[in-house]
Parts: sequence; structure tokens; C-alpha cells
Amino acid sequence: MRTVLFKELVEVIHELPHATGIYTDMDKWRDSPLVTPLYLAGKEEEEEEDFDEQIEARGLRNFFRKAQFEDVVKVERRKHPACTIDELAAAAMYYHHYDDFRP
Repeated sequence: MRTVLFKELVEVIHELPHATGIYTDMDKWRDSPLVTPLYLAGKEEEEEEDFDEQIEARGLRNFFRKAQFEDVVKVERRKHPACTIDELAAAAMYYHHYDDFRP
């Protein structure tokens, strides 16, 4: 699994394969979204027999699928063209919690 921070994920999301899963420790992410590691897993990795055990052992949960995260970034940037990385993190947190885009 590849590890990135939030800012890097925003920068590379469009380059990732469609089936990429994004995982993180949600408790840590809620407290410090910009410095909590995000783990990227391709479809092949997710289909490995011990993948669920690896995720559980690290205390990770599914955060987003690539398409969801990409949509959150696109919508937030369309609504607020000058948004900061902190505002993008807030938009991702809002979407993850409410399953809806931030107003």
C-alpha cells in the first residue's frame, strides 16, 4: 500500500487507478487530517486473502473510494475556487460524516 498525506492525495487523485481505495485511522484523521497517513490500495491489493486482516491490524477503515474523494475535491473547488487545503479537508470530513457535500 502506498502512503500519502492529505495534500499529496489532493494533488495526485486524478492519476490513481479508478478502483483505488483510501484507508486511514479515522480517529487520528478527525483530530489531524493534514498529517494523518492515508493508505492507498489498488483492486488487486484489496482482493488479497489477508487484506482485511492487514487493515484491521493497522487500525484502518475505508475512508473513501477514489471517485468519491475526487468528487469532494471537484465540488468544493467549484463552490469555492480559492479554497485552501484546510477547507478541502473540512469538505472531506463533512462528506464522510454526512454523505453529502458541504454547503
